[in-house]
Amino acid sequence: MSGTLKYARSRLGRLATQLRYLPQTLALVREAAGHWVYSWVGLLIAQGLLPLATIYLTRAIVNSLILVIRFPGQSSTLRQTIVLAIWMGVVMLAAQILRGVTAWVRTAQAEMVKDHITALIQKKITRGGPGVLRLSRFLRSSASRPHGGHLPTN
Repeated sequence: MSGTLKYARSRLGRLATQLRYLPQTLALVREAAGHWVYSWVGLLIAQGLLPLATIYLTRAIVNSLILVIRFPGQSSTLRQTIVLAIWMGVVMLAAQILRGVTAWVRTAQAEMVKDHITALIQKKITRGGPGVLRLSRFLRSSASRPHGGHLPTN
């Protein structure tokens, strides 16, 4: 088996292992961020549709420009080309606005999830139990780590 195939197989195995946590993760995000999750999904769908509109408008503009070149004296074909170009600008502007709004919503969601996880950890600590002892030991030992208490990532 080649090295690339082994690597791909190991990565797919890790992906399969991580995918089992996806429902719990999505439930946690939905619980923490509430209606913002649905806003984010709507924005992603809208961002996915705008390139389709761009393709459609590009084709229409090219066809309209061909008509303007073939029949230079007709103002209706020129007017149609200008209207299509304006619509193209509107679609491009909408795409930029949606990117900005999506980034803002994603940031808001991240903060809500972070705050929710922090609250869950604090609730667990105040209730006590065997997991709290391990967590407090980890937090004490992480303060002495040279990389600021953060665990290295793979």
